Amino acid sequence: MQRTCFLIASFYVSRRMLGNRLESKLLPNTKSVQLRSLHPEEEIMDVKSSQVRRSVSCNKAWRGDVEGSIAVQTTSIAVVVSFCEHDLDWLSAAFHEKGVASFTIYSKCGREEVAKQFFMKDSVLGSVGSVVKLPNIGRVDHTIAFDMLNKRMNANSDSVVVYLKDTYPIIHQRGLEAVPILDMVRSAGGPLGFGCGLRPKPLFPLDNACKNSILNTFAGYFGLAHRAKYCRGNRKAAHMHELFSVWHLTSELQKFNLRAHTRRKGIQYSSVDDAPFFAKENFRSWLYAMNISLPEPVTLVCYGGNFAVNVSNILRVRTPLSNMLLSLSRGDNILEGHFAERTWASLLASRLPPKFLKQILCMSMGTLPFPEMAGCLYGCVDRHTCGGDLMTSVGRA
Repeated sequence: MQRTCFLIASFYVSRRMLGNRLESKLLPNTKSVQLRSLHPEEEIMDVKSSQVRRSVSCNKAWRGDVEGSIAVQTTSIAVVVSFCEHDLDWLSAAFHEKGVASFTIYSKCGREEVAKQFFMKDSVLGSVGSVVKLPNIGRVDHTIAFDMLNKRMNANSDSVVVYLKDTYPIIHQRGLEAVPILDMVRSAGGPLGFGCGLRPKPLFPLDNACKNSILNTFAGYFGLAHRAKYCRGNRKAAHMHELFSVWHLTSELQKFNLRAHTRRKGIQYSSVDDAPFFAKENFRSWLYAMNISLPEPVTLVCYGGNFAVNVSNILRVRTPLSNMLLSLSRGDNILEGHFAERTWASLLASRLPPKFLKQILCMSMGTLPFPEMAGCLYGCVDRHTCGGDLMTSVGRA
């Protein structure tokens, strides 16, 4: 028994040492390098403390509603749809009476005629509609970056652009629900300048994360230490309905990675080219290459590639957008798209007060054990008071 324990411990230590050596090769000198600012200091738009909710509650700010009672007046709404092969008719009901100023459908799978027929059927949207053909690369994230860099935008405008996939009605992400499009627009028209198309459900069962007791016994030795810690420290909570957040612990989020991505709830993700899915860099090094630094200690994540954003916020991030467009042009089904998906909210939302972010962290019971949601905070505790090191509140039982 002692020999077995010794061998397991030796394997774990060796694995950690190997991981550290690999990280040092992938990220030369990055530990001593301060990531460059997103924008010139004079262009950074901060959300003032008076513009956010005074109390950070589990029902509001924890799920992404960070603003107080603010009347929003948007001058116009532009809609951008990344289209491949799914039905477009749902768009008529969603936008028919919303006063849309422009409506662009980017066709990425050679079905431009289908998009044109949609505009012929809906004369209201068709009157402001256009169809643009794009190569089938980079999925929706490539479409977003391309549009932001190529569309004429007025810096003095308070217009909002809504970015959607043709699969918007299909939700495959774990424990998330759709946000009404007008609510997305209101958030984007407010001080935050950004509104996500998905938010956590009020209640979501996490009990499946700890069902495999054998796996969790040895999880720490085989690279699943975070999941093992969750299951050991939260056995009671794991069998309850937990509230998880749009907020992610930045240090854990940057560890996100995937080896493959093929199918989710009826949506096929097989590639149309020979480009390998896996990238030569991890999320942290990709962010550095894009010239993007995420807020600390927590940051917003918007899953799904559907969101609304204020035009002024888009115009602040031209350099990162150019880098992202180039990165997302490597192929069709690529890891860089998942990096971009987890970056849009942090890149485009106005920065929130540090005190607000610390409050969010204090309310968390830890981060989820699901690899695809690395760093996602869960278990909100209203009116929790932090003591000592703020980071210690994450992962407590």
